[in-house]
Amino acid sequence: MNLKLKRIKELMGYTLQVLKEEGPGPVLRRAAGFIKRRFFGKKARYLPKKQVLEAQRKECAQGAPGPVISICVPLYNTPEPFLRQLLDSVLNQTSPGWELCLADASDEAHRPAVKKLVDAAAEKAGSRIRYKAIENKGISHNTNHAAALATGEYLALADHDDVLAPHAIYTVQKAIAETGAAFLYSDEALFTKKIEKPTVGHFKPDYAPDYLLCCNYICHLAVFRRSEFLAVGGERPECDGSQDHDLFLRLLERLEPGQICHIPQVLYYWRVHAASTRGGGAGRG
Repeated sequence: MNLKLKRIKELMGYTLQVLKEEGPGPVLRRAAGFIKRRFFGKKARYLPKKQVLEAQRKECAQGAPGPVISICVPLYNTPEPFLRQLLDSVLNQTSPGWELCLADASDEAHRPAVKKLVDAAAEKAGSRIRYKAIENKGISHNTNHAAALATGEYLALADHDDVLAPHAIYTVQKAIAETGAAFLYSDEALFTKKIEKPTVGHFKPDYAPDYLLCCNYICHLAVFRRSEFLAVGGERPECDGSQDHDLFLRLLERLEPGQICHIPQVLYYWRVHAASTRGGGAGRG
C-alpha cells in the first residue's frame, strides 16, 4: 500500500477511536493542533538564528576555531542545481577552516557543466577548493581519490547531492577543540528542496558499538582524523554499497570511546530524490 494512503488510513482510524471514546471536543482540539504544527509551525527548526551565525562569523574573522577539515566529495554526473546548492553550502560556512576536495568521475557529456560550476566556486574560495577529474571506478575508489587531494588534519565525507548546515564546520571544530576527539558525528535531516523545510530529523545516540554492528546509524556528518583514514587504507571497493559502514567499523575499532564524539545537532541535510539512497536508489552506504 502507498505509504501516504497507509498513514491516512491509520489517522482516520485513530480519529474515529478518539471520537468514540472522548467525543468531538478532543478531536477538534487535536485537529487544530495538527494544522497549526503542519502549516504554521516554525520553519528552519534545526538551523541557528541569523544572529548566532553572524556571531560565529565574527569570531572566525580572527581565525578558525579548530583544525582544517577537508570535505571529501566524489562527483558523478551531478545535476547542476544539486551541485550548486552543495557548493553554496560550503562557501557559506561560518568558519573558513575548510577545504573542499572534489574527485569528478562524471562522463564526458556531463563533466564540462560540473567543472564550470566548480571553477565558479573556486574563484570565490581559491585554493580551498581542490578538483581532479578521474576515471569512474566506483564510490570507494572515487572517495579515496577525493581524500588523496586533502591536506586538512580531519576529513569529512559528503555526497554530491546533499547540503551542509551553515554552522557545520564551526561546530565540529569547536567540538574537536573541546574534546580532542579523533572521530565525530552529528545528527542529520532529510529534505527535498530547501533545508529550511526538512521532512524528518535523524537524532542519533551517543556512540553505541552494538547498534553500529547492526546498521550504519552514524551516516552523516562523519568527521575523522586523516591519519586514521590512511592507517586503515581508506574505503574498500569490495564493500561498495556499504563502504561507509565498513570504514566506520574499521576506524572505530582503533579508538577508545573517549576519542569518539557525538554532536547532538543537525549539521547535515540528506536530499531525498529518486536516485538517492533515501529515495530508493543507489547511494552511499
